[in-house]
Amino acid sequence: GNVVIQRYLPARRAFRFLSSAVTTTGSINANWQEGAINATDNPSPGFGTHITGSTTGANGFDATPSGNPSMFTLNNTAQAWEAIPNTDVNTLTAGTPYRLLVRGDRSIDVSSNSSSPTNTTLQATGTLFTGTKTDTNFSAVAGEFNFFGNPYPAAVDMNAVASASTNINTNFYYVWDPTLGGAPTPGQPGGRGAYVTVDLPAGSNSSASAANQYLQPGQAAFVTTLANGAASITFQEAHKAVSQPLTTVFSSDAQLDIRLYEATAFATSNSASDGLRIKFAETGNNAITAMDAPKFFNQDENLAIQNEATMFSIESRALPQIGEVLPLFINQYRRAEYVFEVQLAELQGVTAYLRDVFSGEETELSNNENSIYAFSIDPTDANSIASDRFELVFEEAVLGTNDQAFGNGFVLYPNPSAIAFGIATKHLEGQEVTVQIANLLGQQVFLTTYTVGGNGQVHIAPPALSKGVYVVTLTNEEGARFTTKWIKN
Repeated sequence: GNVVIQRYLPARRAFRFLSSAVTTTGSINANWQEGAINATDNPSPGFGTHITGSTTGANGFDATPSGNPSMFTLNNTAQAWEAIPNTDVNTLTAGTPYRLLVRGDRSIDVSSNSSSPTNTTLQATGTLFTGTKTDTNFSAVAGEFNFFGNPYPAAVDMNAVASASTNINTNFYYVWDPTLGGAPTPGQPGGRGAYVTVDLPAGSNSSASAANQYLQPGQAAFVTTLANGAASITFQEAHKAVSQPLTTVFSSDAQLDIRLYEATAFATSNSASDGLRIKFAETGNNAITAMDAPKFFNQDENLAIQNEATMFSIESRALPQIGEVLPLFINQYRRAEYVFEVQLAELQGVTAYLRDVFSGEETELSNNENSIYAFSIDPTDANSIASDRFELVFEEAVLGTNDQAFGNGFVLYPNPSAIAFGIATKHLEGQEVTVQIANLLGQQVFLTTYTVGGNGQVHIAPPALSKGVYVVTLTNEEGARFTTKWIKN
């Protein structure tokens, strides 16, 4: 018989990549739009959402001034998004994937892109799918993306799904995480989510996303075709992960994860805008192989590694050599201040640096620690926003010391800034520090004691100060000092 499946979506104006866990006899409008008859109709407050695609409200859509569509399917063969033709005739089928812009529930004013989002719950009434399901409408071209949905009302283990499927790359899959990009501002670009490449079989990723090897009920995702030829994906009842087992242990010889944050998002422990992973192994191959995940590009910031003319979100390589340079790719800046957080694990024999070609700065990437680099962009300066501004450089290994100078690896960000700023520290978590700000005449204008957060950060909001250059000094409990300049604009 029929069952009702509900999917709660917290407030955030962003695309969601969804599939229904039931096959309905009622239309899309009757289910996800709550049967509304126009854009202002809100039959069930807190439920449903607007689905647009018409200026008049024809074909079941909610009318908007632009008539822009908000619900799409992907034509896997043509590699193109296609707007659904209607919501008053088409029904939902278990496992059919959609890309849906969710503004909130139906109380939202769809005539304004600046409307504040609200929580909502999408619900659908229909029959559950049971048994084995195989989707064959995949691209037959190696490396192309295929959009698919979870047909079950339970999470599935993508390792098992991939193994049972035909001619798809089993080394990774892609999901859309609407929470990435930091804190969004309604009506403004930025903070609208990002693609996440999930590394299989481990189920980890470089973006600090909650995405793992378990595809959630009601979630749609992507895999790539492995080689030229027919490809398909198969779901079986045994793939359901009702009680998720322990994550499979998986490691490479060395691994480097880079996350790009808008500076305010980093300072407030909000989400990254994008992420990149490079895996190094003695048996690795610097040529493009099936172990390399092509980059899925976002609406906002993109971070990737470039190999030949192709961009990747995960690249598997041989162990780096002295003098080797790996070009990074970054584009579509939406803010002015950014922070890189780099996690480097188990790299031996060489020292890695992040080079900022624009500023000429090189930041050593500490092995088995997090390294931070803050930078600014100027949209009027082509070199500042150049897609090849950053690169990784590998040099002869620097011998370590057990008595590193206090302040090594500390960074003040954003700099310049108009009001507040942060200091990212190392090995001071939970300790009390004193932060002093002085002008260039040596006059103290601010002095406060802080407790360093669990993420090693200190957030400083000094009183109103005149524009100019100031000297910031952080002193720890033992009296060691870190001093740097801060530009107040």
